[in-house]
Amino acid sequence: MTNITKGYRICIHSYEGDANYKNTQILNGLTENEVKFYIYVASKFKSENGTKNSGFGNSDEEHKDEIINLIKEAIEKYGVNPWNIEDDNDFRYVTDYIDNYILGYPENHNLYYRAFDGYTVYYIPEEIEDVTEKFYVV
Repeated sequence: MTNITKGYRICIHSYEGDANYKNTQILNGLTENEVKFYIYVASKFKSENGTKNSGFGNSDEEHKDEIINLIKEAIEKYGVNPWNIEDDNDFRYVTDYIDNYILGYPENHNLYYRAFDGYTVYYIPEEIEDVTEKFYVV
């Protein structure tokens, strides 16, 4: 089982298309600047189908260069590099970074990016122990 690490916890909510396939990605043990990094990047993935303040959500790879620039900007702005990107070659995995850590993998395989639907942040002052084994039902 896995304990919940102390630090900040962010839950990033997303969906596909017209609010199908809702998903929540949970990241634990973060610093304040890492949380700000994730919120900044995730917020740029509002659905591209919206009429106002649309973003990269529900889109395909046509925006990949813009997304790479967004990640570079966020790394510089918040002084964190949570994916340990060392050079431009590492950015070839930008779709995996977004899918793995921020929005989740799309169910609709015609999409590359899900749409951002909000977030919640918690502060966990001490590690929380997973005690699931104590409640095992036969």
